[in-house]
Parts: sequence; structure tokens; C-alpha cells
Amino acid sequence: MKKIFFILLAVSYTNLIFGQDASRIIIHDTRSVNSEPSFYQRSVNFEFKYSSILNAPYSSYYGGLMTIAPWRDATGNKNHQLFFNDNGILYRTGVHGQSTWAPWQKIVIQDMNGRVGINTSDTKGHNLAVNGTILAKEIKVETGWADFVFDKDYKLPSLAEVEKHIQEKGHLQGIPTEAEVKENGVNLGEMNVKLLQKVEELTLYIIKHEKENKEKEKQIDHLLQRIEELEKHIK
Repeated sequence: MKKIFFILLAVSYTNLIFGQDASRIIIHDTRSVNSEPSFYQRSVNFEFKYSSILNAPYSSYYGGLMTIAPWRDATGNKNHQLFFNDNGILYRTGVHGQSTWAPWQKIVIQDMNGRVGINTSDTKGHNLAVNGTILAKEIKVETGWADFVFDKDYKLPSLAEVEKHIQEKGHLQGIPTEAEVKENGVNLGEMNVKLLQKVEELTLYIIKHEKENKEKEKQIDHLLQRIEELEKHIK
């Protein structure tokens, strides 16, 4: 949002300078030159450029460069550049006295429905679509949870029923198939609930079988005692 505001500020600043003296702004053809930050001083400049000269990524062959230089040296803060091309708008800054500019950053703009696409223009109806990987320290998903498995009236499938479903369908009940995931992707919130449901069901199976094993151990101990008593009578 700050960068979009910067664009509006730049346009307003340009209109203030040129609006009263000219009906148009001249764009200079300096396509083969990547000028240092100190070249621009107390001016707003518009130039026609090769994308490769500016080392501009994600760009078409040509583009329009707008530079805003608030002051003649570094005391007036950085110079700012916007590069307009067929693949979007790039932004970078430069400091007077330095020979190079900061790396380009691509400006992300919402569409008319408030949706944002990064490296894609097709959000498929979602508010945010990213064509690539995402690095994050933490992601919070607000969704339901699967503690209903522990409700007294929850019908826990028998292991025989689980085995039958796997043999017939080739996947766990309630979990999408591989083909469905390839076609539709995975809803992280929904899938976490489903996976937790399976973990909680497994926990109930383990608890149930532990109780059955303890009961069997008691029965075995009782039978062993009876055998010992019978052996004593036989002797």
C-alpha cells in the first residue's frame, strides 16, 4: 500500500510541476544508459529504456522510467525510480554518491475485486494467489478442530471397516484421493482437521486395545493359577 501511495504522490508532484506550463511531458530516449543516482538532482525525469540496461527482472524488452530526485545530494534522502513495462511496475532507490541502485522490487497491485496475484494474474477467485514458493516463520489458519472424535456419541469405525474401505477405495475414509489433490490442491485448514481426526481415532484404537490386552493378561494369569492348583492336586 505504501508503494501505491508513492505512485499517486509522484503523479501529483509531476502534475504540479508540469501541469501549468505544458500540455504533455517529454520522455527522453536514453535507452542505452543506466545513469547513477547522483545524475538526477531536484527533478522529475521520464525516460525510454531497455529493460536489460536497467537489469530489470520480470520485464518486457522496453519500458518507461520515471525518476524522482527530491534534492541535489544525500541530505535530501534517496532518489526513487519506477519502471513501467508490459509485465508490471518495478521500484528501486538510489543514494547520491553511490554508483549503483538498490535491487528492483516488483509492486503488487490489487485488482478491482481486492485480489492480489504474485507472479500470476489468475487468482482463481482467491484473495491471494502465489505462483511459486512461500517462506514463512509461522502461518496461522483459523478453522475448526476434530475433538468431536472424543464425544461419547461418536461412532468409531471398526478396524475391519477401515480395512474394507482401504481395500475398496484405496485411501482412508474422509481423506481425498491422490487424483483429487492433483486436480484441486489441498485446503490446509480442512486437511489439518481431517488428519487430526485420524490421529485421534488411532489414539482411541490404541486405548481400546490396551484395555483388551490388560483384560486378556488378567484372564491368562487366572488360567495359570488354575493350572498350578490342578497340578498340585494331581501330585
